[in-house]
Amino acid sequence: MRQRARIATLAQTVRIYSVLDALVELAHDHTRQSDARARIYMGGGSAVARFVVHENAVAGPSTHAVVIAVGCYPHLLGGVPPVCDDNEGLGQLTSPPVSGRAFADWLIQHFNNPGKPLATVALLISEELNAIRGETSRYLHPSTGASIELERASIENIATAVAEWKIRGDANDQNMTLFYFCGHGIAQGSDAALLAEDYGANNQNALDGAIDFRRLHLGMNGCSASQQCYFVDACRATSDMLLENRDYLGRPLVQIRKDARRNKPLRQAPVFYASLAGALAYARPKRPSVFTEALLKSFNGAGSDDEDGDWRVSTSRLLDALDYFMRREFEDGGKQVQVPATGDQSKVQIHYLQQPKIPVEVSCKPDNATARAHLACWISGNAHEGRPPTAEKRWRLELPPGEYEFKATFPGEEYREVSKTNYVRPAYRVVELEVRK
Repeated sequence: MRQRARIATLAQTVRIYSVLDALVELAHDHTRQSDARARIYMGGGSAVARFVVHENAVAGPSTHAVVIAVGCYPHLLGGVPPVCDDNEGLGQLTSPPVSGRAFADWLIQHFNNPGKPLATVALLISEELNAIRGETSRYLHPSTGASIELERASIENIATAVAEWKIRGDANDQNMTLFYFCGHGIAQGSDAALLAEDYGANNQNALDGAIDFRRLHLGMNGCSASQQCYFVDACRATSDMLLENRDYLGRPLVQIRKDARRNKPLRQAPVFYASLAGALAYARPKRPSVFTEALLKSFNGAGSDDEDGDWRVSTSRLLDALDYFMRREFEDGGKQVQVPATGDQSKVQIHYLQQPKIPVEVSCKPDNATARAHLACWISGNAHEGRPPTAEKRWRLELPPGEYEFKATFPGEEYREVSKTNYVRPAYRVVELEVRK
């Protein structure tokens, strides 16, 4: 009996240890799953990342984007009282959430770089819905139709998202990284502080909720990705607070390291700003900003060239296209000219096109003849497109590259018919038809 009891006790002990082993293994499995969810896409496998709204497994060099859009600032004017003391007269914005979604949409639907396909897009957005009303903001994936819950663009979230984005860039030194920010910015000379949603949450240190962009850009020199492009859609107006704080502009997010590129290829890291240093950037309520809309149009062809045999949008051509579209916006009634700027002239080929769309403007001289003219463009002897008489000052259209004949005829025979041949190619083509009575 005692022997059977000892055997039963031993069996029970074995079962207990088996259960404990199973629990330990279950805990290890949970840890491994948690690690897998926390693991960032590294070029050979896929894992869930908290801020990523689009992921595509790519073997080899790839492109990784982080998109940050801040429209709601609870601690600035129009937010949740009391506002912070260092509010700089800044308030709420409705354009950045629209702009950020539009930029992410373009990346997912249209970005094409055969040597560095799009692998990930991380998206953070702060808007009234999630930042003040406490509800969930979502992103509708343009290809799959999936509704994805978005994280807010707080400084802590941005810091984590940027760290993960850098890790993805580190996976291959031939990777390309894209950084996009749309929201409030303040500046001191060429330095800029980009304001996160919780700028001013700490009334004693409002800048704890800001990104020191210059130091972020310098810190990213330590990222292995040899091509890095930055798009900053924010004001760069001079700030008295930054002048008083001198070198403190917020969090750098990525530590600057000595000899950061040792044993790594040289870095190309052009920056495109929505405005000149010391100037404002403009947005339209609930529409993409002037800069973002110009940027996306430039990607469609105005910023391209075929010097390598096929059409590629490169950073060396992009500034001309941006300047054209933004200048055109203000010619159409904008309140003040906004001039884009770049902080780096290095050439990065971002996007490849099958057939670019080139903006073309056709008008008559004298100006009052344009409204009375029937305008048309012809290619290889065939009518391609036309515009009847209208009150518009100029005829705007988009054409593939090529040689076109532009004609103006006048139904009332007030002016003689006139034609002119022009070759259309990026960044844009202006055609003026001089007419005579």
